[in-house]
Amino acid sequence: MIDGIHHWPMFVAAGLLLNLTPGADMALVVRSAAAQGARAGAAAALGVGAGCGVHIGAAALGLSALLAG
Repeated sequence: MIDGIHHWPMFVAAGLLLNLTPGADMALVVRSAAAQGARAGAAAALGVGAGCGVHIGAAALGLSALLAG
């Protein structure tokens, strides 16, 4: 468990590092950029980043534990 707000920066940093690892999200961005150009790739990357931000926020608020249990 996170023991207070002083661990918040470490939690956000870990979430961002996990977001940067290659996977299905990166494949989507590369496919979009290759098929439709740089603008579509950038839009896909921003969409993936926004979705991950929502998931990080939900996890920080404990909503993930509620949904899993």
